[in-house]
Amino acid sequence: MRPWRNLSVNGKFLSGYLTGVHRVGLELSRELGERADEIAEVVGGGPLFRTPGRGYPASINSSIPTSGMSARGVSGQVWEQVTLLRQTRTDLLLNLCNLGPALHPAMITMIHDAQTFITPESYTTGFGRFYRALLPALGRRSLRVLTVSDFSAQELVRWDVAPTERIRVIPNGVDHVLRVRPDRNVLRRIGSRPFVLALASAQPHKRIGTLIRAFSDPRLAHLDLVLFGPASPTDFARSGHPMPPNARCLSFVSDEEVRALMEAALCFALPSITEGFGLPPLEAMLIGCPAIVSRAGALPGLCGEDVLYASPDDPGEWVEAIRRLAEDPEVRQHRAAVGRRRAARYTWRRAGDALVSVLREVSDERRRATIS
Repeated sequence: MRPWRNLSVNGKFLSGYLTGVHRVGLELSRELGERADEIAEVVGGGPLFRTPGRGYPASINSSIPTSGMSARGVSGQVWEQVTLLRQTRTDLLLNLCNLGPALHPAMITMIHDAQTFITPESYTTGFGRFYRALLPALGRRSLRVLTVSDFSAQELVRWDVAPTERIRVIPNGVDHVLRVRPDRNVLRRIGSRPFVLALASAQPHKRIGTLIRAFSDPRLAHLDLVLFGPASPTDFARSGHPMPPNARCLSFVSDEEVRALMEAALCFALPSITEGFGLPPLEAMLIGCPAIVSRAGALPGLCGEDVLYASPDDPGEWVEAIRRLAEDPEVRQHRAAVGRRRAARYTWRRAGDALVSVLREVSDERRRATIS
């Protein structure tokens, strides 16, 4: 007996800017598309990607079926809570990017982290309240709650977002970076000096201010700090971290430019006080760029001892770790090699296999309940 009409995938993320969370949704969508026959057998039909309108990025793979459901005149949240709910009531709905219709009768939701609970100061008041209200509602209603690391699973339980027995951990892949051809033209924008690469994020939990302070130290005067992402020098200055002359922001860059930057960088640095997963350091490690991270959140469990560690609030520790890589080529070469081996564990194929296993699990439960 077919347990549901289709597997429908909440494709709202396909119409937005490609964040880290959206990256996960996109890559898992590709994996589902490649397993269409298996999913039709397991679930009953699909996968069918539901989107608020007819447009979606060409990068998703044209073989994936999409169904545009007009959101004209309404916000994406209204589309998700009303239109998507109405049109997928008889489907198993898969939400890959944290949110979904709170009243759906049969859904699986991937909640990537508990950051709005752990560090509410990193979000606007309205955004934080919305997530802190909706995530527990989704956690209670979802047949399974997926998350990306053991740390995130523990935090979802700690903040009463979802019960332990309903959570399944599916680590992200990072091998999408291997599909990208580097665009080295971006290197002309930063000159020829050796540099450390990091995210341009002014969110307090990312602690990029610690790196900015480290690069104000004369011991790093011969190196540059290159930041990519949404934050500007003005944003950092407002938060009390004016940028020194050897630090610069590139704003948004393409995947091709990011790969070129990672290939050329001395190392990638991430001083966060919490991360649900932490894609960028593992992406860098996979292409041979050593990483320095904080011993916080999911990072130690995912990176192991194949990175260097520094305290998120101690610029001096970052100075010393960066100097270690800059002044000893053998240390850097060793860290690049062990980091690449570590990061190679995290593939989207493995993540896709794990996702199909969860679909099979809930489908088998539905069949048993129907028989009994």
